[in-house]
Amino acid sequence: MSRVPNDIDMVVLTSRYTQEELKNLLVQYNSTFYLIASKDPLATYRVLWFKLAGYRRSCKVDLLLPGTMNIPSVDPSRIYRVGNTRQTDNIYFSVLSAKYPLMPFLPLLLLKLQAWQDHGESAKLFMRDKQPTDVQDILELLRLAEQNYALSDTTGITATVGSDTTQIQIKQSSLLKREEPYLPKSFIETAKTRLAILQVINYM
Repeated sequence: MSRVPNDIDMVVLTSRYTQEELKNLLVQYNSTFYLIASKDPLATYRVLWFKLAGYRRSCKVDLLLPGTMNIPSVDPSRIYRVGNTRQTDNIYFSVLSAKYPLMPFLPLLLLKLQAWQDHGESAKLFMRDKQPTDVQDILELLRLAEQNYALSDTTGITATVGSDTTQIQIKQSSLLKREEPYLPKSFIETAKTRLAILQVINYM
């Protein structure tokens, strides 16, 4: 993704620990993680943050477990890993040297569709205000799908957000065929419904 993220979502494939236990383990293991009180005075949890390089720079970290917010369990063999290449002109570089595990592409896209719908249906204005960013992320993911998954017999999609109109050629069936068998059918069907809603309201 081209934009700088506001926070990081990490899906932890475990049933041994709760989210709060995982937060405490990270803080004990690495001092660059720390916990602060939630802005919600009624909350019983604390919020995890990670210290970044630079003056008073931090990033919020959300630890999520499969089943939370319909997040599917992912087979470890299907997790992608990318190395951390240090670039001197990248102020967002982290000192972490391990290879980063990435969510497979299809569940990532479908979860972003879910976030878009959830934000739009929220009674809270600040949540609804997140929808334009969600749409931009979805469009960029579709562009990535075009670059990395599109084969022959592509299907054209016209995506419009404000004055930005993008022609996307993608063979959706090839993308689904590769990863769909590993995802719950209900998750796939719900995502198709969300995509149809996105098209109906003229985002795409």
